[in-house]
Amino acid sequence: MTDWPWILKNRLRTSIQWIQLELAVKRVLSQIHGDTFIDIGANIGLYSTLLRKNFNKIVAVEPNPYTFSVLNQRTRRYRNITTMNIAMSDSDGTAPLFVSPPLRRRLRTVKWFYYSKLGFIGFPGSDSLLENHPGGQTNLGSISVKTNCFDNIFSTLITDLVKMDVEGGEFRVLAGMHQSLERKRIRNLLIEIHDNSRRDELESILSSKMDLLWIDSNHILGRLRSDN
Repeated sequence: MTDWPWILKNRLRTSIQWIQLELAVKRVLSQIHGDTFIDIGANIGLYSTLLRKNFNKIVAVEPNPYTFSVLNQRTRRYRNITTMNIAMSDSDGTAPLFVSPPLRRRLRTVKWFYYSKLGFIGFPGSDSLLENHPGGQTNLGSISVKTNCFDNIFSTLITDLVKMDVEGGEFRVLAGMHQSLERKRIRNLLIEIHDNSRRDELESILSSKMDLLWIDSNHILGRLRSDN
């Protein structure tokens, strides 16, 4: 028997909170336009497709091979979106990706994440390069994925927007884009932080080059300072 009171209290409330957070992020990112957008931790392409008209070129980066196949299906009609099946990190090689329940199971059990104002069907994923996810999510095991650094792949680009949602691996990704940040080649950087105890550390990394705005308790936007 379906326990609707429990679902409404626990699941629906969580989904509404997530939707409200994503709406705030959506409003801010929708105001950014330019030539290139790098979507790190693209999942099934929610933001890549949402912002497809804002940028001439979008690169959607997703390490999970199953999620990547869905990402390809969802973005293949858009000529300005290319995809990469790799995990952004601080080194070139391979690493275990600790995976959450398969996408199909999540789609069956969290259908309430659909919300018309968002313009997409979404759900929070929790695949991570960290075995112990900062948010406490459990995983079903790990798969081996390729890793590389932002500086290795995108060193020649001036990027108008980078969005990073990597489930606790954000500091590894930042270490791998150190040169791009130092050379002021990233104009806007949106990061979802998954360990709030490291907020000050994150600000210290970004503040020397960027003006910072906390959109909410988990999302920070850095904008290249105009005097740089």
